[in-house]
Amino acid sequence: MRVHPVLVALFPLLAIVPVFSQDPNQPTNATSLPLGSCTPDIPCSNGACCNGGSGFCGFGDEFCGKDVCTSNCDAKAECGKDAPPQNVTCPLNVCCSKFGFCGTKEDFCGDGCQSGCDAVPIPSCGSNQQSALNRRIGYYEAWAAGRGCMSYSPEKISAETLTHINFAFALISSSFNVVEMAAGDSDLWKRTTALKSRNPTLKVYLSIGGWTFNDPPTSRIFSEMVGSSANTQTFISSVLRVFESYGFDGLDVDWEARTSS
Repeated sequence: MRVHPVLVALFPLLAIVPVFSQDPNQPTNATSLPLGSCTPDIPCSNGACCNGGSGFCGFGDEFCGKDVCTSNCDAKAECGKDAPPQNVTCPLNVCCSKFGFCGTKEDFCGDGCQSGCDAVPIPSCGSNQQSALNRRIGYYEAWAAGRGCMSYSPEKISAETLTHINFAFALISSSFNVVEMAAGDSDLWKRTTALKSRNPTLKVYLSIGGWTFNDPPTSRIFSEMVGSSANTQTFISSVLRVFESYGFDGLDVDWEARTSS
């Protein structure tokens, strides 16, 4: 089993102490070596280049050079001087460790850190500003209204205690129009936005996607919608029509990661 490469940075001392011998009672395989080490016969478990002479795993000429490397010799770092392209930074500008791995702990952001090493400042809000902490957001699942046991209609929602309600879910058709997730949901749309009569400051949003919408056969609809200006305009026009007809105040886009299939 391969170990994620970021784990090598959690054990920086292994880069100082070479592995000269193994317990003869232990099997000779990748699991018998400390993380970050290798032998000419056992490659690095984290996918890095193996310097067969030193027994260390890493990147760059010191580990991947043709005169020293014994396995995984084309491996590249996640970030920094040995990454493609060179000196690329980490996603979200987190720390790039001296070993070329991305993370947020001291092992990544401490000595030798190549980029993103400064602490990210925590934003603050003035006392007279609205804060996300003042929002009380609830999701209403449309299928709750039709369950055989403990059904839950929109009218049962404690609208007076909430600032926002997200109605889950609506979907996008293959022609990029907003459609119901199940027949009859549009009636629930009206009944949910009608809760604003009990709480005039309440905002009701329509959640699009979610659930299994990002699995086949609909997994590409979001990508195809945003990949074409014409498709995007069709979607926006459809959203506006739904908002005008049903009284929604905003859109919650639930575009999740696709499955491996």
